[in-house]
Amino acid sequence: MHALVKLTWITKNYEQAVTDSSYVISTKLPALGTIFNRDYSGWSLSDVSKDIQAITGEPASKVKPIIEGSTGFTNFYKAYRNSSLDWIRANRSKISAILKDTYSSESDNQGVLIAEKISSLSPIPSPSGERAAHPEYLLSPLCFCLDPNLRFPIINGSVNVVNLLREFDVNKAKLAVKYSALVSLLGSKGVKDAADLDQLRKWDSKEIQQLKNKFKLVTPKSRDLPPKDADDYEVLKKNLSVKAKRIHNDLTNQLLRVFIGKGKIVEGSDQKCRYDALVTDYDGMSDLLIEVKSSTEISDVRMAIGQLLDYHRQLDNRDKVDMAVLLPKEPEANVKDLLRYAEIRLLWFKGNQLAGTWW
Repeated sequence: MHALVKLTWITKNYEQAVTDSSYVISTKLPALGTIFNRDYSGWSLSDVSKDIQAITGEPASKVKPIIEGSTGFTNFYKAYRNSSLDWIRANRSKISAILKDTYSSESDNQGVLIAEKISSLSPIPSPSGERAAHPEYLLSPLCFCLDPNLRFPIINGSVNVVNLLREFDVNKAKLAVKYSALVSLLGSKGVKDAADLDQLRKWDSKEIQQLKNKFKLVTPKSRDLPPKDADDYEVLKKNLSVKAKRIHNDLTNQLLRVFIGKGKIVEGSDQKCRYDALVTDYDGMSDLLIEVKSSTEISDVRMAIGQLLDYHRQLDNRDKVDMAVLLPKEPEANVKDLLRYAEIRLLWFKGNQLAGTWW
C-alpha cells in the first residue's frame, strides 16, 4: 500500500516526473520493485516495463505507457514520506478496507462513507513526532487513482486545493463535507471528473463565480425536539401490520429451508434478547445472527442495526458471531452503504436462492 501511494508522488513537478532521473531512482523504481517483489536498482524504465509485462502477461501496448509514462502528480510532504510507512503498518487493516471500498465504489454516497473512514484514522506523525499530517493528504490521491468512476477528489494540503475549498467556504469543514462539496461540482461546464478539479485554479474569477452561483451544499435539516405523542405509536403499530408479519414469517421460513442440514438455527427466547434467528457454525467457524425485516426502507434497516448490536453484545460467544440483516429484496444503494458502514452483512432472496453482499 505504501508503494502504491509512492507512485502518486512527484519530487519536483509533474513535467519533470518522467524525465527526472532522481525521481525515477528514489521513488518510482523502489515502488514498482516492492509491488512486484523485484529489485529494480539500476534498471531502466524500458527494462522494468518488459519485466512487468512478463509478470502480468499483459500486452506491451498496455504496460509500456503506464510504466514508462508519468505516474506522479502530488507533492506529498517530504518530512512524512518515510514515517507514513510505519503509520500504514499501524493502520493496515483499516486502510486496506478503505482502498478496497474505493476500488469497488459505485456511488458518491459510498465515497462519502470512505471519506468518513479516512478522517477517522489517526494523524500521520512526523519523524520527530512533534507534528502530524491529515490522513487524507496521503490517501486521497491514491483513492482518486483507484476510483473506477474517477470521482474521488484529491483533498490534500496543496495551495491549489486549499484555495479551491476556500472559494466554496468548506476549507474548515470535515472531510466528508469537503468531498461532497467538490463532487457536487462534477458535471459542471469544464468539470467532467475529479481530474478536472485540479484545473479550476487556472479559471478566471468570473468562471469560478458562475460555479459558486450554482453550488449549494446540502446539509441535513434539523429542528427542535418536540414533545412526542401517539403518532410514534402508530408508526410502530404499522410495522407490526398483518402484511408485515406475513412477509417476516415467509422470510424466516425460507431461512429454515436454506440452512437445513448446514447448522442449527434457533431464535432468541429471552425477553431482553429476542433475536429472529441464529445459525450456528454457518461457515464452519462462526455463528450468524440474523435480523429479519419485512421492508427495505432505511428506517427499518436502522432499527435492525440497533437490534443486532443489542442482541450481539448479550451473546457469550459474540467474538465468533457475525451479523446480518435479511430483507425481502435487494435494497437501494443508500441502504447498502449504511450496512457496509456498520459492517453488517446483507441478505435477501432471489426466488428461492439466498443472495447477499458479504462485506
